Amino acid sequence: MEILIVLAAAFVSVHFGAFDFLIPTLNKIAQKLGWQAPPKVDEKIGKGFASIVNSTAVVKSIFSNSAENMPFEGRVSVRGTEWKAEQISGDFPLSVGNKVIVRRIEGNKLYVETFSSSGV
Repeated sequence: MEILIVLAAAFVSVHFGAFDFLIPTLNKIAQKLGWQAPPKVDEKIGKGFASIVNSTAVVKSIFSNSAENMPFEGRVSVRGTEWKAEQISGDFPLSVGNKVIVRRIEGNKLYVETFSSSGV
């Protein structure tokens, strides 16, 4: 029975991205059965925002830098909420509509990189 749950989670996550809403439930089941450790939560971020890390975001404003050798900054939308963001890789600024991956959160700022930079 336990193997079926693990196989179902793998199948759903790989083949049916539209059913990503099932993954948290399957992860909770795996945690209760002792197969998976609970996620580590940074107390400064909180449980809700910690789940944004490694999520996909969409660029909402063109990224720019205020001075040479400064990081590119702009705004992204994750799960319907707009955030201030800093680009952590790439020589060129992100454009509106680009998809990025959230790598970390510090305060109210997300640190993002493009799919090509992340190897995805």
